[in-house]
Amino acid sequence: MDTRLTAHDLPDALLAGTRSFTRGELARLLSARRVRTLIDRSMLCAVLPGRYASTVHAESVLVRSHAACAATRGILTGTAALFALGALDRPPATLRVAAAPGTRMPAAPWLSMFRTDTVAVAGMWMCTPFAGGTRAALDAWTDPANADAEGDLLAALASGTTTPAALAAMLDATARVRDRRGLAALLADFRVGAHSPLERIALREVFTGPEFAGLVRQHAVRTASRRYRLDVYDPFTRTAIELDGARYHSAEDRRQRDIRRDADLAGVGILTVRLSFRDVVADPERCRRIVRAVLQSRGSMSWSGRRVTDVDD
Repeated sequence: MDTRLTAHDLPDALLAGTRSFTRGELARLLSARRVRTLIDRSMLCAVLPGRYASTVHAESVLVRSHAACAATRGILTGTAALFALGALDRPPATLRVAAAPGTRMPAAPWLSMFRTDTVAVAGMWMCTPFAGGTRAALDAWTDPANADAEGDLLAALASGTTTPAALAAMLDATARVRDRRGLAALLADFRVGAHSPLERIALREVFTGPEFAGLVRQHAVRTASRRYRLDVYDPFTRTAIELDGARYHSAEDRRQRDIRRDADLAGVGILTVRLSFRDVVADPERCRRIVRAVLQSRGSMSWSGRRVTDVDD
């Protein structure tokens, strides 16, 4: 046994951490004896049955994705593909893979798989094939292991990874889709400016009725320093309403940016009202009272509570 062997002696292909290897591939890179030594020393480990990687990288999404796709001749899809495409800022806990028909699907707590021959390769994430944005979004929606399908779909749409039209077309062309009606409703809400789960709640349960009909969603504003997109905007009183959702706005590292944003908008005469996730979900009536009072105050009592005028008026 080579007692001098260290991690630095591994080939660059193993040190890079971009893929997994079969035992035969490792033997060709090293030697069968050296592979056994590295496994015995826990410097190499199995990612899935028959797929190995450097222990340093074995738990990474990149290596796990390659191992699952290589083991099943499959394609990365769902939230993992959306992450590879840059639509999601955090890797998913569970990887979704479309396995080739007839292949044996390995079991792992971090793996969700299904067999199909209808998923096309749209690109390569290092060494791993992945599906296109629209197919990945649909598979993220139908993945039974995905606890935040709504948020992932909205993130994919907001990032431009897919579009409402493309997703609606694929939805119509797909025979069986879990919660088809729910996905259609999500696309309808996105089209009118509800781009996060909290914004959907606000659209459907908070800012309802004629008094809030004039509110504009996803309103773009440019100041001297940068461009902003407002969750909700009242053009009559120049008031922005920001919905501080747990996923999208409440991270600690966003606090300073939110403060600067509010000050920047105030410099062009736009007041920002922030509503918390808890209030929007648990006390929509309080949110309505706050916004109503602010709009009335900003409108110097000229605010009538009716923002849309009929054509015949």
